[in-house]
Amino acid sequence: TLFAGIVQVFGYDSAMNRSRKILAAMVFLLALLCLVVWSVVWKEDREGLLTVAFLDVGQGDAILIDAPSGRQVLVDGGPADGGISRALGREMPWWDRSIDLVLATHPDADHSAGLISVLRRYRVDIFMRSSVSGDTPTWSLLLEEVVRTGSRVVVAERGHFDLPCHSGASRRRPSAAYRVYPRDRAPL
Repeated sequence: TLFAGIVQVFGYDSAMNRSRKILAAMVFLLALLCLVVWSVVWKEDREGLLTVAFLDVGQGDAILIDAPSGRQVLVDGGPADGGISRALGREMPWWDRSIDLVLATHPDADHSAGLISVLRRYRVDIFMRSSVSGDTPTWSLLLEEVVRTGSRVVVAERGHFDLPCHSGASRRRPSAAYRVYPRDRAPL
């Protein structure tokens, strides 16, 4: 059998001393660990593809964009009980607890209430919101959570902005603008 062949190759027999058995077990466990780590790495390789996942969060919307560079954008989070955390857990690697940009398109609870749990569970670098303000308790709670986590706040407004290109040039884009505020002076 295969096991008997391995035992003969390594010179192990039934009289193998205890330290050699421990060493053999450790080598086996190390090889198994290596196999598990590389299988996870292989599985998470996107092969340079942009992936867009439309998440099932019940009534409302949530979209996860995963760029080939590894940057992640979450657009909306669905309702508070929509299961955004479970949906992200199915799409993101188990060890990934950060999202580069979270975008709240508008203050309606069916789009933004789920973002509260996202901010509590994941490290969010940038929180982008529209210039439309909401006066609901859910929106206020979301903005308080943004302040608590220390995410940088970006407010998108109608107008123009310069979009930097990879070549160093810039293109003029109509009908969109953004302002980046320091963490301590963001208008929420």
